[in-house]
Amino acid sequence: MEEELKKIDKKSSKWRIWVLVTIVLIVAVVSIAYLWANKPYEKTIDIDSTSTETETDSNGAVTSACEKEPKTKSSKDNSNGPFSHSLYSATSTDGTTWSTVDKQIFDHASVPGAVVRDGVIYLYFVDASQDEDQLSVAISNDLGKTFEKFKVSFEGMASYDAVDPHPELVDGKIELFYLSDFMCMMNDLKNQKFRIYNAESKDGINFENQALNYTFDEPTTDPDVFKVDNVWKMLVSQGSSMKILGSKDRKEFNPIEDGFEWDQGGVSDTFNFDGVYRTFYCQAGIMFGEGADQGELVEKGVAIDNTHHIRKVVCDPSVIELPDKSYIMYYKTQEQSVDTKPLPPAV
Repeated sequence: MEEELKKIDKKSSKWRIWVLVTIVLIVAVVSIAYLWANKPYEKTIDIDSTSTETETDSNGAVTSACEKEPKTKSSKDNSNGPFSHSLYSATSTDGTTWSTVDKQIFDHASVPGAVVRDGVIYLYFVDASQDEDQLSVAISNDLGKTFEKFKVSFEGMASYDAVDPHPELVDGKIELFYLSDFMCMMNDLKNQKFRIYNAESKDGINFENQALNYTFDEPTTDPDVFKVDNVWKMLVSQGSSMKILGSKDRKEFNPIEDGFEWDQGGVSDTFNFDGVYRTFYCQAGIMFGEGADQGELVEKGVAIDNTHHIRKVVCDPSVIELPDKSYIMYYKTQEQSVDTKPLPPAV
């Protein structure tokens, strides 16, 4: 009897060990999956070639920095590019709690940036639905129920070379901030310069008076511009980190040395909610923080989590206020899988 009890005890011990090992493995796999799913979203590119310089025409107007035609003017062959993206929206009454709208606005579209002028919505985005990528603007006269799409034109620059649009309404005109020379940079990226520009438009479609805001030596994307008192501030994204710059004329920006540090997500949009500046940014879904106007950013919560779009990247937020004091956030989605490669900067 004693021998049989010993055998049973040994079997029981082996069983407990096997169960314990199984539990440890399950916890490890779940933990890794959780950390992967909730890592800060970042746009990255592989750098491997040479730079070009900004040029001006005989009148001093800024022209494209490209010395050669781009090797490609379309993202159709890039599984991570705008061709595989779609635009959606969410609504809110307080700017903190958001309800997604289960209706695609545009397919083959990415990086939305919106502004309201006289009750009309101007929705800018990288449009990959044509033979060549282009910057488009969709104009809505019924507060977003329907849109009419137009190709955006720039003085001295091809439409496909302007990406990451961020519009602001200034003195009745629409000023558009953007990363320029994008397709040309794809020719040759080693030691490339990353230039943020702005241009202005009366009709929201045709832009002129381009100005070079700032040139970065490292990969930099997605200008996010907002006004604090008499100073215009600009957040830019460098992977999952962001830098802050300032300007008094919206033309020439310079880094603000105020101790601002942030590496928990990028591709942001900052909106002034009656004196409370909320910055929406990409992480595991779209998060938001407050305090960018004071030179800091403190995480406050989740605006849209990834469960709203299963197995998709949810990113590139752009917030507008409607006449009734409610809010719309436009954003992009992209198919996500474990082996998804890092995204190029304008997606």
